[in-house]
Amino acid sequence: MTFTILGLSRATKLALSIVLAFMLITGAAIAEYGLIEHVIHSSQSQWCDTLDLLTKQKIPYPADPAKNPSRLEAYDLYQDFTHLKAEFNCRS
Repeated sequence: MTFTILGLSRATKLALSIVLAFMLITGAAIAEYGLIEHVIHSSQSQWCDTLDLLTKQKIPYPADPAKNPSRLEAYDLYQDFTHLKAEFNCRS
């Protein structure tokens, strides 16, 4: 004797439960992916804003790097930030 609710057999209820669980897991994974994409885009936007601020004023190569090592360091940092800005595909 098979016990049924709403006319569904035990095997049918099991199959529907598995399909429902799969749909819930898939939906949660899609939602998490969307959240991760949003966070990454937001973070990249903040990095681009920071890099824009750091590269707004062009730093020239010092005339005599041996006499002004701090200016050479500033120039090297400017070059690094400009390179990062290009890698992040920042605008401007």
